[in-house]
Amino acid sequence: MPLQGRGGFLYRLSPVWTFKGGVIRLSGKFKMIYQDPSQANLSRFYEQELLPTLFERLDQVFPEFRWTRTACGWTGFRGHDNDPGGPAPLICHQNWGFIDPCGQTTSWLSYHQGDTDPTGTQFEEAVRSLARRTGISNNSIPHKTSPAEQQRAMSNERRRGLLETYVGHCHTTLHRETNRDVCDTVARDWKINSDDLLHLPLGFFRSVQEIADHLVAAGFSRDEIFASHVVCDPRLEGRLIIPWRDRYGRVTTVAALEVKQQEVETNQVLFLRGGQKTEAFGLDVALRPGSGGHEHLLLVGSIVDVLYFQSLGACNVATIASHEHSVHRRQWEQLAAHGIRTVTLALGQHSPDCEKVLNSIRQARQAERAPRVFSLSSPKVDASSGAVGFVQSHGLEQFSQELKKRVHGYRLLALEILDRFKTAGGWTDQSLADALAEAAEFDRSGGIGQQKVELERFFWPAILEVTGIHWDHLRGLMDPQYRPESSADSTPPDWHDCDLLMVELQRALRAGDSDCFKSLVTEAAQSFERQPPQDAFPGSEASDVLDTRPKSQDIDTGLTQSVPELKELAVVSRFQVGREPTAGEIGDLAYSLWEKRGKPDGLDEHFWYEAESRLRVRNESDVPAVA
Repeated sequence: MPLQGRGGFLYRLSPVWTFKGGVIRLSGKFKMIYQDPSQANLSRFYEQELLPTLFERLDQVFPEFRWTRTACGWTGFRGHDNDPGGPAPLICHQNWGFIDPCGQTTSWLSYHQGDTDPTGTQFEEAVRSLARRTGISNNSIPHKTSPAEQQRAMSNERRRGLLETYVGHCHTTLHRETNRDVCDTVARDWKINSDDLLHLPLGFFRSVQEIADHLVAAGFSRDEIFASHVVCDPRLEGRLIIPWRDRYGRVTTVAALEVKQQEVETNQVLFLRGGQKTEAFGLDVALRPGSGGHEHLLLVGSIVDVLYFQSLGACNVATIASHEHSVHRRQWEQLAAHGIRTVTLALGQHSPDCEKVLNSIRQARQAERAPRVFSLSSPKVDASSGAVGFVQSHGLEQFSQELKKRVHGYRLLALEILDRFKTAGGWTDQSLADALAEAAEFDRSGGIGQQKVELERFFWPAILEVTGIHWDHLRGLMDPQYRPESSADSTPPDWHDCDLLMVELQRALRAGDSDCFKSLVTEAAQSFERQPPQDAFPGSEASDVLDTRPKSQDIDTGLTQSVPELKELAVVSRFQVGREPTAGEIGDLAYSLWEKRGKPDGLDEHFWYEAESRLRVRNESDVPAVA
């Protein structure tokens, strides 16, 4: 059977495959170990509801292990202080189970059943029993499942158990005394504290024979081991092993990096044959409760960058780990489907990195649904060779301050378009027309929804600001059929009358006339003679955007109210009882309600009326409105 090598299929295995202690004969084809599990109700409940909930409550469900929370998971002890050799330290990087010092990986389902793997009808009852112990309502547990579905769930558990046993053994191998030189090299080259390496999902593949023997001893058949491909590539020997997990912590592939220090671009990353990088690396940690990844996700350039930030307790960090490609439209849609609201790109500021950032923004525009996209644009960070280099030199706190200066992706793209077309002598009719045509094409490249609102807030204002062009003139250049309603000789309204401005803006929004809305905003800005600074973004974005977990202590989840809730309360608290709410107050509250409800499309009028009703109720009852 061929194995993929550097230049093609260079390796072959005989149908008769020899391990120390036995010979296996292969026949037929086997399902890949790391394929996505069945979406049957029992598997879905077990992997997407039960295990994530259990992971967050480990110290309550299994207090006998004396758990301590870390950035990537938990550490604990099994046994008593008076046991021979003392209690055994445990590591729990993922929600499926734990690793002991001998490299043995035990699932929570097995531990709950007295270190016995449930089979047959016992599997469903074991899942139900573990759910009850975790504190999950019986109403959330699936009804009686069919024998076929139980078999699928057990097969998924078996496949997952093999991969977890494999990565658990590699993790233990890395931290053996015989491999101290490997740990020291990684700690030095990656600039990670050697004590923190133990808490990271990182292992070492010493030899194919050693891995195979360990898996056989753990009870897996040779057919199962071969089907997993974990021992089929001799190039993995002597490499660092990093499990690539999906959002729910399931291993979808394994990345293998060379130990010796190299630039990330030249360190060839190998992956298990047949594995899938279906999601960004790091989402299993970033999207855990309290990690902050739903509110804000930082996308960095490599797997090593993610592990470095995790070693410092920064959990809301991930990567697509592709040095050749940008974040694709489907990946943006996937991030949005996971409930991620905002993403900041920190891919680097070298020429290829900048192009990847711009292409990623264009892909986000084409997505049916995408998070709000920002880009880290800081000369200080650029001078430090990227985000990790800056943190190593200046610390995580200073990096958090630089993150607050991030630029909205649409503004960044608008400035790039203008810079590309502007000539050395300034604007010419042709260069201006070309720039506006490019901007208009980008405007038309996606849907309308929330992204259209973002364009009106960040993209077109940058175009108007730099070119100094009036919106009516801009529309005329882009659309020869466009004719402004008012004549050029008419006296412009006095937009210093804020009530008049808000009434007109409200009228434009109700009519769905985005062109009129843009024109009003532009004229008002010009009349007030103010321009936003180039790196400005809404004040609500100036909150902390890099969330960290305290190391070796319980997690502080921070505020009990979300940012939209706080903004809603702030708007309501500013309203003075005894007078009619203004359009501005209604608009502020409507926007905070819209953010709080997940920013749905097409409900502008609904949120406007809800906000107006809440403020009027407060006026009548003097009771703050809280959702």
